Amino acid sequence: MNKKLLVLNLEDCQQDSELIGERLAAEGVDCRLVRVEKEKDFIQALEGNEFDLILADYSLPAFDGISALKIAREKRPEVPFIFISGAIGEALAIEMLKNGASDYILKNHMARLAPAVRKALQMARERAERKQAEEKLRKYRKHLEQLVEERTAELKASLIEKEILLKEIYHRTKNNMQVISGLLNLQSMSFEDDGLQQAFRETQDRIRAMALVHERLYKSKDLSNLDIKEYIEDLCSAIMESYPQQKAKISVKLEVESISMPIEIATPCGLIINELLSNSLKHAFPRDRTGEIRIAVGQKKGDEITLTYSDNGVGFPDGLDISKARTLGLRLVHNLVSVQLKGRLDVFRNGGARFEITFSPHFNPSHIS
Repeated sequence: MNKKLLVLNLEDCQQDSELIGERLAAEGVDCRLVRVEKEKDFIQALEGNEFDLILADYSLPAFDGISALKIAREKRPEVPFIFISGAIGEALAIEMLKNGASDYILKNHMARLAPAVRKALQMARERAERKQAEEKLRKYRKHLEQLVEERTAELKASLIEKEILLKEIYHRTKNNMQVISGLLNLQSMSFEDDGLQQAFRETQDRIRAMALVHERLYKSKDLSNLDIKEYIEDLCSAIMESYPQQKAKISVKLEVESISMPIEIATPCGLIINELLSNSLKHAFPRDRTGEIRIAVGQKKGDEITLTYSDNGVGFPDGLDISKARTLGLRLVHNLVSVQLKGRLDVFRNGGARFEITFSPHFNPSHIS
């Protein structure tokens, strides 16, 4: 903490307020306390000063901490709020944390005060940084939308300019998705829960699958279609690189024809492969088990396209209904096939897992929900 902190202290006892200041100073927290007792003084202080922290007693003769917390959340929600009280029950403490308090300290355990203050201030700084990053992203996206509108008006004059604009949109959309993925990664670092971190990682993988479509279209001569073979090869390579331990013991065999597909079909196909491949790498080959994954895409007579995915891992439990699976990934696969591709999904469980997806490349994209 490089600057002197300005702390609003809701406390009716001058001696207790002085003890709080002395305790913080002894722990190296340089601050100036502004003590108030009444609601009017509390509101006036909040509106007239830029406080870094609020330390509040829970119960005062003329005011109470819960009311103070509500006022502080309305007027200065970004300022950390810590309760300091003689006795707070567990249920009440949990309720206060749910209502926006950063922490609570018992007066007979003041050794926790300085660490709690440092933690609350650090979390406030991280929230402010994330908010700034989100605001920059919002402004950038607004700028991009404005740029697209301006360039769209000029498309009417030149087909060449249209192609240039489309390339720019694909490129910037890919970059925007990478920015979003980076923000997700930054936010996941603040979570200690492994499940939350895994959920953020899976979301990043899905964003990567969609971003890769725009990257391939940006590089393609045909701005409305891409080669599904090149796209799947790039996608599988990227996914395998994110699972280095599995890459050493699991091989991926591709049998994909060079079929030109529009973005409305390529995107759900990429998301399906992302979900199935990631699911196999995480669950199908536990411990030191080795194995093989096969992905095939081909076009039948009558223009129907078949996407076949299989692995020789542990397989699924008997009776599993993909449409009602507990995992988001499998439900997503079902919805992508039925809603986005208007296709058919068959699942087989002999000797591992096998998915056969059949769909027409000529459905009307306007029917997509």
